[in-house]
Amino acid sequence: MTPYQQVILASALSLMTPGKSVYSRVTIDDCDETCQKTPICNEPTLLCAAPEYSNSLKAWTVPESYNEGLKRYKTIAEAGANVSEKMTYSNCVNLCTPNDITCKKNCESSSPWKWETKQLALMLLVIAKHEGGLRRDVHSGIGGAAKGDCKWKDKRTGKPAAPFSKGAIVISGSCRSVCLEQINIGNGTTAEGWTAKDLVGIDLASTERCFTVGARYLAQHRSMCTNYWAKPTGDWAKATFAAYGSGRSCMIYARNTDGSVIYNDVGGKLIPVEAKWPGQRAQDFWTLYKNPKSLDDTTKRLLGIGSQTNIQSDSVLDQAAIDIQQVEYQSGINTIVNYKTE
Repeated sequence: MTPYQQVILASALSLMTPGKSVYSRVTIDDCDETCQKTPICNEPTLLCAAPEYSNSLKAWTVPESYNEGLKRYKTIAEAGANVSEKMTYSNCVNLCTPNDITCKKNCESSSPWKWETKQLALMLLVIAKHEGGLRRDVHSGIGGAAKGDCKWKDKRTGKPAAPFSKGAIVISGSCRSVCLEQINIGNGTTAEGWTAKDLVGIDLASTERCFTVGARYLAQHRSMCTNYWAKPTGDWAKATFAAYGSGRSCMIYARNTDGSVIYNDVGGKLIPVEAKWPGQRAQDFWTLYKNPKSLDDTTKRLLGIGSQTNIQSDSVLDQAAIDIQQVEYQSGINTIVNYKTE
């Protein structure tokens, strides 16, 4: 890994530790009846529960371990670093000869991010955390909770319902957003000509395609929200995250379950309440940006950085990861949660 890729990986690890999600599942071979009933470890958490059969994977599965997740995070970091470098305008222009106007003009469309490269990589990571929890199912595109931006209905009446409201279920086949950046594509194609299937997969090429589309959207939304961070109290990151998440606005207001805007009465004047989630994403971004991360020696050893060693199994580390985990399965940890479709 390059030094820059290592910084991005360290940032991803600080956002969310691998091996913490029961929705990030890997297949196991030859799981007989005893295997199917035997917890995989002794801790009283869902991460230690007996294997589950996955209809999507058509195999018995267990939660992704710390080391399995670390391998996948390595791919995410490499993709984030590669795409952020490629999509940054200044990097593209530097490859053009001084008098090549055509080359520089092409850079405007191929590399639309006109700001610092690392800012783009960190924003891609923050979105991957908040939109899909850096989870394996979202990354691979496989599983009942792998997609987002779904339509919901009341289970009893069949009428449209607010997401996650009491008695609400997802309408089967209605989910539109895919991959770690939760690109809202449905059955269509991106500007690059990619379909939803092209954007999912835990391999490097698929992850780079997902991040490329996310980076293009971030560049568009940061440009769109200029007025919001031009103010003395403005936060361009929060405005950009708001526009990315909503697809339409640099300022998002909190809403009731029926979709109406929430207001506070301030001195007899009703003031709309700003939604919290753009600020939460911005806080993660600024923390990473102002406090650069680095890989510790143990992680470097596992990744073989500075040696000829490949990523290796380490049962002690895996068990340590399990010991510190608090399984969080409410919608607050990830935008996407494990839901049942009709």
